[in-house]
Amino acid sequence: MRNLTEIKKMDYKIIFILLILIISTAHAQDKVYSQEDIINFEILPNTIGKQEEYKKMLQTDTSLIGWVYYYTKKSYYHLAEQQDDSVLHYSALGIQKYNEMQEVPDYEAKHLKNILIYRSYALNHQKKYKESLSVLLRALDESKKLPKYQPKSNAYILAMLASNHIKMGNKKRALKYRLEIAKDSLFMSTPTNAASCYNRIALLLKETQQKDSVLYYYKRSLQKRLLTNDSLIIAGTYGNIGDYFRKEQLEDSAIYYFEKAKSIYDINLKKDARFHTHLFITSYNGYLLLKKNETKEAIKTFTKVLDSTATFSKIDIEIKRLNTMTSEFLREAYIKNDKYEKALDITVKEIKTLEEYHEQILEEKLNELSIAYESKEKDKSIKSLTEISKEKDIVIQERTLFIIIAIILIILIVGFGLLFFINRKLKNKYRIINLEQRLLRLQLNPHFIFNSLSTVSNLAENKSKKTTTYITKLGDLIALTLKNSREEFISLNDEIKFITNYLELQSDFSKKFNHEINIDEGSENINEIYIPPMFIQPFIENSIEHGLTSIENGLINIAFKINKINNILEIKVKDNGIGIKKHDELKKSLNNNYDSLSSKIIKERLDIYSKLLNKEARFTIKTGDYGTEVLLCIPFILDH
Repeated sequence: MRNLTEIKKMDYKIIFILLILIISTAHAQDKVYSQEDIINFEILPNTIGKQEEYKKMLQTDTSLIGWVYYYTKKSYYHLAEQQDDSVLHYSALGIQKYNEMQEVPDYEAKHLKNILIYRSYALNHQKKYKESLSVLLRALDESKKLPKYQPKSNAYILAMLASNHIKMGNKKRALKYRLEIAKDSLFMSTPTNAASCYNRIALLLKETQQKDSVLYYYKRSLQKRLLTNDSLIIAGTYGNIGDYFRKEQLEDSAIYYFEKAKSIYDINLKKDARFHTHLFITSYNGYLLLKKNETKEAIKTFTKVLDSTATFSKIDIEIKRLNTMTSEFLREAYIKNDKYEKALDITVKEIKTLEEYHEQILEEKLNELSIAYESKEKDKSIKSLTEISKEKDIVIQERTLFIIIAIILIILIVGFGLLFFINRKLKNKYRIINLEQRLLRLQLNPHFIFNSLSTVSNLAENKSKKTTTYITKLGDLIALTLKNSREEFISLNDEIKFITNYLELQSDFSKKFNHEINIDEGSENINEIYIPPMFIQPFIENSIEHGLTSIENGLINIAFKINKINNILEIKVKDNGIGIKKHDELKKSLNNNYDSLSSKIIKERLDIYSKLLNKEARFTIKTGDYGTEVLLCIPFILDH
């Protein structure tokens, strides 16, 4: 009985202690924090625990200001964890909180720029470049409102703007922002920052064909690099300058800078040397050997570099540049030793590498296309997450799960419906790309390649002086074809260059005929007119292969006329050949099964561009006993 009484007393004591703990906890939860407490609190270190502590302080009074700071820290945390969807979710909430406030004090407003920067990074990672640009431009505007707050971050905003424009293919706009960064004295006061900025400007100037200033910025980059201790980067900069002089055919200067690069690299060579830099310097060393007429050693060096590039599973822009440059060196070495077949073999391998690179780019674009459509579903999810977050605050107070379950069900239903719609649109996009690739395969067909290789063999066998010229022109033509084929629109000037190269190669070495290209007088600047590529060449090839096959003194006339009213480019391809009727008769008599260009594919592609630009696109063919005339109407766009 005594033991039972003691147990009861012990139970009462435990219950009493628990009641005290519950009352003290409730009292602690009822504590209301002041705005000064919020301002003085820092989320450091930026952990989930610290974030939750700050959030609970804010939740004690709805009038407290500090939510933008909270969501900025949440966004940064998830950005560091590479969780882009979470960054977009929390940054959207932070921006919404900012927009809802009528007056925003500086201690809160200063965080908006950072949250916009973090959001732009996440959008960039998801390849949503236009949205990222929009966010960055707002960040730039916000920085002007509080110019004294983190002024150094303005350069990073400009750098991100440049990066987005490069990925969107607008390198001129990217150059504009890079030049703006160069004016930022605070950012440029650090030698590493300045060197990198000047180097990027030089590369953009080179890619936008503004050669006059390229060397100036390379040398400014070198001046800043010399203030750092990064020997490999200094060597690489010397190499860039040497390569610039080489392309300008200033061999003495090229050799001087290549030797500087090699000497620095040899002294500072380490086991952890960057592989790209090592290969570039090795290639420059081979160039030096070549110019000293040590061709055997040069060939070994170049072959070693090309073998190394072949080990990479992915061909990035640097590997492509290295492969192209080294192939050019090795081709020159073989030609110097009268080994024309090996020079041709190197050209074929280079073309194969370029094809692999462009196939890789195409695959990446297909993935981007898939991601772009999937991201629409993600955007819906992010928007829904924002709504769920609002509901979650209510759920904490009301203790109910019904609303969350209902919203999740709605999202699933909408998501499945949206997925069905997206898949249909995605199939249409794939159809467009497949049509373009089918057309590309028709451009330089095996018939033309076979003729070209036969021509090279004949020239090499006869030791013709034209061999090197032919190989160079053939390489240029194929490289230009690959370049143009991956662009949706190219300038009329580039298209005319391609056609001219093709006609010269055919008429000078393979078929004997004359050709004329006429451009409408008083027309727009042909550099400002952009058309879809790879439409004109198939008709020219038909004229050569079928119209001029059996005649002497053949002539192909190509005339360009610009219809400014409808923005239509009219191209006439006219030959004085045997005409389609006689060609068909000749083909039957020879039992020739060679198929001409498939007009069906051309029509399908023209139809696509008609719908895309809402302009007429078509072609017609007129023929008689002698000669054939093709009228091709292509829509164009102006880029002022």
